[in-house]
Amino acid sequence: RTRQVLADVPGWSVAGPAGELSAITTVYPEAGQDVTAVGERLLTEHAIVTTTASTQRAPREMTRAGLRVSPHVDCTDADLLALAAALAAERG
Repeated sequence: RTRQVLADVPGWSVAGPAGELSAITTVYPEAGQDVTAVGERLLTEHAIVTTTASTQRAPREMTRAGLRVSPHVDCTDADLLALAAALAAERG
């Protein structure tokens, strides 16, 4: 569900197919956003925890940094929509 909700967020792209099943979703900035700063704002302003995935994590595969999202089992659609809205506000 996370990939489906985040697939249409302006300024961000989801790694992998939107329908792919995974506990972790990575989103990449499409408008020059600083993912570290975005991750910090998501935490401090929205209480949303993400992980910054820098290119150092996989230097032969990653060409840009992204944000990793790993919702807890009790994450609701409302939680995912709040994340999508917060990311949409971070368009660079």
